[in-house]
Amino acid sequence: MPGVFQENIFQGNVFDVWHLPTKLQTIEPTWDTYIRRIGSDYSHQFLTLLPQGQAWPKTPGSVLYDVVLGLCDYWGYVDQRAGDLLLVESDPRTTSELLPDWERNWGLPDPCWASPTTDDERRKVLVGWMTMLGGQSRQFFYDIAQFLGFPIKIHEHAPWMFGISVFGMTDDGYGGVKWEIGQPEIRFYWTIEYDDIPYDWWQFGVADFGDQHHLIIDIPFNRECIFLRWKPAQTALIFDFSQGGTTFAASELQTSPNDVPDLGSLPPIDSPGYPPTQGPMPIAA
Repeated sequence: MPGVFQENIFQGNVFDVWHLPTKLQTIEPTWDTYIRRIGSDYSHQFLTLLPQGQAWPKTPGSVLYDVVLGLCDYWGYVDQRAGDLLLVESDPRTTSELLPDWERNWGLPDPCWASPTTDDERRKVLVGWMTMLGGQSRQFFYDIAQFLGFPIKIHEHAPWMFGISVFGMTDDGYGGVKWEIGQPEIRFYWTIEYDDIPYDWWQFGVADFGDQHHLIIDIPFNRECIFLRWKPAQTALIFDFSQGGTTFAASELQTSPNDVPDLGSLPPIDSPGYPPTQGPMPIAA
């Protein structure tokens, strides 16, 4: 009946009959469903297809019956496995056995952050990766930082121009300066500012001359990787670590004056459940 079903929506156990004629609204909808069959189903059909006669005894307990039953049990197993692959493993939200294959086909685990450890978390990351639309807005990159578990601030740069810009301190609406004195090319630059990077300072009486650096900024490896990959291709990205939010003196990181500061004892600054697979990348100043 062409033109009757303008929409074909099945939500839970309720069929959307809004667009159906009155006479058809009481008809129960039918949907194709995969029917699982066990070994006895196959053996019954197999025995039915065998020839008739005394040479083909099909009574329970006969040799032929037991042979057919044993062979068809295998086909019942194959049927169950096919049902698992069709109903469970073909859906990334429920897959288990084929989860590594799903991840490999979608480029997971991502090199910019460590893979989750549990199957439930891996499935969530997989589905999120498959359904992510991407973007080039501020909010898109803020959402990425929130997913990775750290705050950021984004500053865009624009050159001051006569006839367009105004004098004085101008707000870009995000707490930054709207126009700057500089080359026209600065409009292709933008900055990500971090304020939670721990600092490890050199101290008199604690550190040794010529041994430790004056300052080590402990930057986790996932702070730059994902943004450099997903930034707009025509732009250049600058990372600003000058607003480190937590300062650790060398005396707070060692147990005795002659010990080298243990950077591994710093509190974790990565998102919960996603610890880095490699150590921090120290930057010496």
